[in-house]
Amino acid sequence: MLSALPLSARESAFLAGFPGAVARFTDGERDIVMRWVTQPTRRLHPAEDCYRGLGYTVDTSRIVTDADRARWRCFKASRKQDAREVCEQLQDQEGGRWTDVSAWYWAALLQQSNGPWLVTTASIDRR
Repeated sequence: MLSALPLSARESAFLAGFPGAVARFTDGERDIVMRWVTQPTRRLHPAEDCYRGLGYTVDTSRIVTDADRARWRCFKASRKQDAREVCEQLQDQEGGRWTDVSAWYWAALLQQSNGPWLVTTASIDRR
């Protein structure tokens, strides 16, 4: 079951003017960020960029297929005593899915995909 988590002041400030909505949750094991995006935007960054911006070292990403055959872009992020496994995917209302923000952006901009879109980023503590 998901429980809502508040956005930090830093996250809220960063998201000012974001075209959509952002919410954080936990399922007791993973931290999950869901971003609802209402239009193609360059304000949507890959999770890897966000973690680098927060001072994490990010390993090379890889594509992982889950039990439902959905593909995710996953990477390991570490900073001091914090080590996380992070996975991200974008999807539209018609079942289209992307593991790459740039590929999604061009599909959305060229109207090959209709929004709104859901970007799900899940991270789990790997210390």
